[in-house]
Amino acid sequence: VCLPNALPRCELCPLKEDCLARCRGEEQRYPIRSEKKARRVEEKTVLLFRHAGRYAIRKRPETGLLAGLWEFPTADGAFLPDAGVFLGQSKHIFTHVEWQMKAYRIDCAEESPDYTWRTPEEITRDFSLPTAFRKFQKLLLAEAGDRQHPGTGI
Repeated sequence: VCLPNALPRCELCPLKEDCLARCRGEEQRYPIRSEKKARRVEEKTVLLFRHAGRYAIRKRPETGLLAGLWEFPTADGAFLPDAGVFLGQSKHIFTHVEWQMKAYRIDCAEESPDYTWRTPEEITRDFSLPTAFRKFQKLLLAEAGDRQHPGTGI
């Protein structure tokens, strides 16, 4: 009955006779809300490994943020991969952390067995990537469409 951001409903409270806040006329001050923690900002580098039109994805660890979900390989921190082509950046806000992500396409000579390799269409159809990675997924789909229909914009 002591409601944050609303008038207290003292008349319904079973403890109203013993309430110090009510006795002092300070009902409006309670409950006291704690200060919100500042959101932690983390920089991420998304690595869009490509070989023969297929891209690497992997499953995230079973614990932590986005546990057990599929993702494009991601590294902590911001860095420029040696052979990477910058594709774009994105920001994703979770409750307590903000990811500032920059994505680079890296052409690979072969497919590493450490990853699952699929075309952008297969990734979209068969895997549910977290929202944080959807912008990059759309970029790959657009790029794949441009390769299939060069010069048409379709």
